[in-house]
Amino acid sequence: MTHEPLMDDGSFPQYREPVRTGAVRLLSGFVAEMRNLTVFRPARWRFERGSVPVYAATLAIMLVLIAMLWAGQRYIAAVDRASDARLAESNAANLARAFEEHVRRTVDRVDTILMTLRTVFLDDEANFGRQCETWFRPLLGDPIFQIAVIGADGFLKFSNLPNSAPSVYLGDRPYFTGHQRSDRDDLLISPPLKGRISDKINLQFTRKILDRSGRFAGVMVISVPPSLFGDFYKSIDIGPGGVIALVGTDRVIRVRTSIAGDAPDIFHPLEPASRPYLDPAMPGSGLYYAPSVIDGIPRLTAYRRLATYPLIVLVQIAQSEIFAATNREASMLTGGAVFGTLLIMTGCGIVLRLLLRQRADAAALARSLTLNLQTEKEKTEAAEARVATKRRLIERQRRRVATISHEFRTPLTIIDGHAQYLLEAGPQSAGQAKPRLDAIRGSVKRILGLVEGLLLSDRIEDDLFDFQPARVDLVSLVAGLCRRYLEALPDHEIGFSGSAIRLPMSGDAALLQYAFDNLLANAGKNAPPGSKIAVETGAEDGFAVIVVRDQGIGIPEGEIAHLFERHFRASNAYRFPGNGLGLYLARTIVERHGGTLTAESAFGAGASFTVRLPLAPSPDQESSGHDCPPAVH
Repeated sequence: MTHEPLMDDGSFPQYREPVRTGAVRLLSGFVAEMRNLTVFRPARWRFERGSVPVYAATLAIMLVLIAMLWAGQRYIAAVDRASDARLAESNAANLARAFEEHVRRTVDRVDTILMTLRTVFLDDEANFGRQCETWFRPLLGDPIFQIAVIGADGFLKFSNLPNSAPSVYLGDRPYFTGHQRSDRDDLLISPPLKGRISDKINLQFTRKILDRSGRFAGVMVISVPPSLFGDFYKSIDIGPGGVIALVGTDRVIRVRTSIAGDAPDIFHPLEPASRPYLDPAMPGSGLYYAPSVIDGIPRLTAYRRLATYPLIVLVQIAQSEIFAATNREASMLTGGAVFGTLLIMTGCGIVLRLLLRQRADAAALARSLTLNLQTEKEKTEAAEARVATKRRLIERQRRRVATISHEFRTPLTIIDGHAQYLLEAGPQSAGQAKPRLDAIRGSVKRILGLVEGLLLSDRIEDDLFDFQPARVDLVSLVAGLCRRYLEALPDHEIGFSGSAIRLPMSGDAALLQYAFDNLLANAGKNAPPGSKIAVETGAEDGFAVIVVRDQGIGIPEGEIAHLFERHFRASNAYRFPGNGLGLYLARTIVERHGGTLTAESAFGAGASFTVRLPLAPSPDQESSGHDCPPAVH
């Protein structure tokens, strides 16, 4: 916050009216007129017959005039922009045609010289250097063209450059290997390469050399600078942002020339494969608008594919230069439209001031009615909310009673049956009674587990659970549960692969243990005896990751989305005991701790449950120090 400086006498400086320009003065007058409207000041309402229709008509006329003004501005700008685009597209297409002809003639000339040099070399290899000096130097020019002969072994045999050592190896050049492997006598035009003799970036025009018996005898090379093609830029005018380029069908940029000059950069990025000129199904010439992959400037591009060579010529004009004049005119039109809009709104404000009268009482009455309606609406909504809450509680109570009655019936029947047997059988030894008593205890545990799950579910849903966060090491917690289930599930193989570090987090240890206990119990219940239950712990992106996998019956594909709903049980799980609360409570507990629980399964191929829980900030990671339980068969 800034404050006005004090004057020498301790007082604040006096406010001075700012000097306003004509546009600012007009806008200030419009604001003042709007403030004077009775809409913005309290007064008594006096309804004048016919004022409302006139008010609506005035607003409608104002909106229509403003819409017509801006529509005209947009239409004129669009017409001018389309005209500039057509002119630029026509110029770019004509220049691309001229550039194509320039490139074709230049390549034809270089290829003719290349084939002539090859013939001279084959006729008189011993005097080839002297003939190049005598006949071809005036034709090729010096030092623009460079002539080289590469032997069949890949080593340099001849170069018209001084101080060229024959020991230079060029057999790894792409054009050499291309000729060596091909049976065709094609002209190959390389991407920009840095010469190992000249130390300059050139384009290599090459043809293979065959001896009298038709065997591969080397490669004839003419190296030319990119400026041989890029000088065409100097003869045309495509603006400061314009570019001409020569691109191969392999997407490599051979030549790119702009106002900055030639750019023989061997590290230019490849042209995107989506460019229309790289699609054989597209016409051989055309236009498109796109930003450059080199400098990102949006440009209009005219392209033409050469019919006889794998090359494409591009002429590119910057869009900012194409539409520069249109944008200036559009800015002027926009300023005029803004000025006209202010005039229309000011006139409408004056008319409205004459039409609108005191409406404070009507506004107050409307506010009162609105307040009453809002109050009644709130009362109605509150009553509906109470009814909905009661219905939800009744429905939950009904489901609870149905679940209890259904789940209690089986264990109570077991208890009753074994108790009757013990009563009828009379006194028995401890060994004879133990299976019956174990069945009774198992049924009691099942009932207690159901009651505990229902109570825990209600406490969590109603936010009545006493949540006690503390520092918990998930590795130790899960490892302890695995040890316990080694004894509880002797017919299963339990494999635990723990993390090499602790996985500390802030959470309620009892709730977390209950959640993981449900996951392990679910795996043991659905997996057949002798199968493996795998438990893995680790860390990823600040989260502890615990995975429980089984080789059980799996989950039908269409039911995975409902797996964590309360009381939901898969259609293939009804032959196993359960109440549909375990996975629901496990996911609820994990989400209350800021984590996620997900399931993956294939029907009949087991299931995998993944828990992700946020790790607590820890300055150091210590070794967990626990013993991983061995796999049990």
